[in-house]
Amino acid sequence: MDKGIMDKDKSLQTHTISITGMSCASCVGKIEKALMRKEGVKKATINFATERAMVEFDPNITNGKDVEKVIEDTGYNVVGKGADNVLKLKIVGMDNPHCVSTISGALDKLPGIVDKELLITEKAIINFDPKKVSASKIKKTIKSLGYEPLGETASLDTEKKAREKEIRNLKIRTFTAIGFSLPLLYAAMIVPFFNLSIPAIIETNMTLIQFVLATPVLIAGSLFYSRGILALIKTKAATMDTLVAIGTGTAYVYSLVISIFIWRGRTGYTIHHLYFEVAALLIAFILLGKYLEAIAKGQTSEAIKKLMGLQAKKAVVLRGKEEVEIPIEEVKAGDLVVVKPGQKIPVDGIVQSGYSSVDESMITGESIPVEKSKGSTVIGSTINKTGSFRFKATKVGKDTALARIIKFVEDAQGSKAPIQELVDKISAYFVPLVVALAIISFSIWYFLGFGFAFALTIFVAVLIIACPCALGLATPTAVMVGTGLGANNGILIKSAEALQVTCAIDCVVFDKTGTLTKGKPQVTDIVAFGTATSKDVLKYSSIVEKNSEHPLGDAIVTKAKEEGMRIPNVSSFQSITGKGIEATYGGKIIYLGNRALMKQYNIHVNAIEDKMRTLEDEGKTVMILAFGKKSLRDLKNICRMARF
Repeated sequence: MDKGIMDKDKSLQTHTISITGMSCASCVGKIEKALMRKEGVKKATINFATERAMVEFDPNITNGKDVEKVIEDTGYNVVGKGADNVLKLKIVGMDNPHCVSTISGALDKLPGIVDKELLITEKAIINFDPKKVSASKIKKTIKSLGYEPLGETASLDTEKKAREKEIRNLKIRTFTAIGFSLPLLYAAMIVPFFNLSIPAIIETNMTLIQFVLATPVLIAGSLFYSRGILALIKTKAATMDTLVAIGTGTAYVYSLVISIFIWRGRTGYTIHHLYFEVAALLIAFILLGKYLEAIAKGQTSEAIKKLMGLQAKKAVVLRGKEEVEIPIEEVKAGDLVVVKPGQKIPVDGIVQSGYSSVDESMITGESIPVEKSKGSTVIGSTINKTGSFRFKATKVGKDTALARIIKFVEDAQGSKAPIQELVDKISAYFVPLVVALAIISFSIWYFLGFGFAFALTIFVAVLIIACPCALGLATPTAVMVGTGLGANNGILIKSAEALQVTCAIDCVVFDKTGTLTKGKPQVTDIVAFGTATSKDVLKYSSIVEKNSEHPLGDAIVTKAKEEGMRIPNVSSFQSITGKGIEATYGGKIIYLGNRALMKQYNIHVNAIEDKMRTLEDEGKTVMILAFGKKSLRDLKNICRMARF
């Protein structure tokens, strides 16, 4: 249980609780109603797939223990996370609610499973008692269901290979199914429908040809049979794979029996009683859907992979007086970390000594590096630009800003949209209801005298029309794709609920101008004072900034080159930390920087303060250029850079 997480509304507290004993979606409604009747509870959301409850309550009225007691009094178990072993897995193929339900049901039958969190993002966290069950037994159970369990510590390459293997496997199955289904479609449907003439040898052996063409398709779709039947046997629960298996399997077996009758010369049976093409085409279409789905999910998971790829792999820390390079996983809070120019900052911390500018655009969106000095906070995975510094690690591992963002995206992908509340209630009864309706439909048409073959067609149609599971699959997939695409484009979506309500948005308000930029600063205006011209200002500014690595300096040099200016070298150059530059060119002393630089050299800028404030109020960055003597009358110019 994750306790004590404060909500944005400081008067409410959010309590996350692991629950066991829920067997269907009706359990969700039962617990939610009981919780909402509890005084002080403002909101209760139960996720059947992850077996977790998120309860918002007023801590002045009730508390976490009372909330847990309500759940226990309702007849379910609240699970605490103790010192038992925790198995963290990436389960390739567990990408929809029915897969989650299948694996969850199988794990529930194992002794020693204390608690589990299974998400459609293929992530699993399983608490287990090592005295009763082993990690290898858990993995073996998952693998027996047709899924591939990978350790969470598996590298991105390992995970990528597993994903590519799954896609490659589905591709082979899909194109095999399509390759055999198309000629079967031609032979079984197009030829008789259009009364096309075919060679006599083919017409004579049409039953055998249909059987030969349909069988490889059924083999290609074997995953539906293995998963569907295993789910029924091991968890006593039908899934969408079960529907596919029953529907297509019935059509194939029936057609095979009729074929045997035809081969043995029994009268009353013809090729028109065969339904090989129905089974084969349905398998081919569903496999195609699975293949396209796997590609989409692979691209979606790339969002999280890209975020994970931003993390530094190594860190240089001080051990005594020596600098030692260690894996980032070994960095501890309190370690003194050394960062050199061009390196990634490994973890979050506070600068102890040194000075530099840091590119934090991947976290904040700010295109201009942020100056860092003693006392400044630094964010893990951001990039150090020019200087060197040492900082004290304050947040490491899962507590770093980037790790929290990754968790944020994962949680959002696994969260439940409001529309899924209806889905959860329906999907729990969906498969049994479809099977029941199929049997009823078969019985009605059969006893009305339409014959076994026609009634079987109705039976298969009812089963197949319900596949794949649009109810249980469409919404979670949409959430995964939506949050994944958002993360790829720098947009973090808090939850599935937030994603769902975006369709009603007609106005967006941004509270920070600086992040709505092109990502690269450029000179927009040059304001000249005194006898100097705008050309003079640009000339002297570019001369000073010629060898600078600062984005604003680069913008000035770029502007000068666009104007066709020749940029000579200065005779002396000095960078003044956090303030600007002092340089000498053509016998003139040149200063370029901020107000602090002007104050240091006693250059008064009061006369141009109003103009600078006007520019800054427009969201633009002001740089002051002064050359000549250090007095107000020799202040020649002000150069304005804007990030638009």
